[in-house]
Amino acid sequence: MATRNEVMSIPAPPFTKSWHPFSHADVIRSIHIGAEVNNLEITSERYDMTGGGANMFASYTVEGDYLNPNPDASYQIGFRNSTAKLMAIGITVGTNVFVCSNMCFSGEYITFRKHTSGLDLDELYSIAIGAVKTIKYRLNDMMKWQESLRRYYLPPNQIKNLTYDAMDLGVFAPSKFRTFQKSFEEESSTHGRNLYAWHGAGTRTLRENSLSMVSNRTPILNSIADDYLLREAA
Repeated sequence: MATRNEVMSIPAPPFTKSWHPFSHADVIRSIHIGAEVNNLEITSERYDMTGGGANMFASYTVEGDYLNPNPDASYQIGFRNSTAKLMAIGITVGTNVFVCSNMCFSGEYITFRKHTSGLDLDELYSIAIGAVKTIKYRLNDMMKWQESLRRYYLPPNQIKNLTYDAMDLGVFAPSKFRTFQKSFEEESSTHGRNLYAWHGAGTRTLRENSLSMVSNRTPILNSIADDYLLREAA
C-alpha cells in the first residue's frame, strides 16, 4: 500500500513523438475532477504501486444521491495508470463489504485513453469526466448483480466444483483453501449456503493482496459465478 503523497511524487517520463505518458498525479487529479463534475463524493482513497512506482492502481469509496443506499457495502471506483507502457489509463467499478473488508471489482475496464501522441491535460480531464459519467451508472448494476447471487442455493457437490475451478483458474492458490473454507463457513452462517456466500468467501480470500491483484483476479471469480448462473438458467 502507498500513500497519496508517495504516488503523487512519481514523475512521468518525458514525452516522445508517439508516447505521451502522464504522471499518476495528473490521473488522480483528473479522476477527482470527474467525480466532482458527476456529483460523486470521494470518502476514502487507497493506492498501490508496482514496478518501482511506474504502475499505480487506486480505489476510491464514493457516494452519490443516485446510488442505491446499502447498509452493508460501499461503492468503489478503481483506476490505473502506468508510466512504463504497461497499460492504458483505465477505470472500473466495484464494491466493498464493510464487515469483512472484502473488495470486488467488476474487471470491466473503461480504457479512457492510451498514452499516445496528441494527449494533453485538457483532453485527459475531459475524457476522465466522461469515463466517470459512464461508470456511475454501472455502480448500481454491480451491487444488483451481487445481490442476485443470494437466490442460488449451492449443493455440496457444486461448492466443491466451483472451489476447484477457482483454484484451477488462479483466483487463489490451493494453499489458501483452508482460508477460503473458513471464510465460506462464516459467510454461510450469515447468508446461507448460496452463491453469494461462495463469492464473498472468494473475495475475502483475496482481500490481503494488492489492489492490482484483486482487480486481476476478481473478474475470474465473477466469471465462475456467471457461468454457474448461465447453467442454472439453461
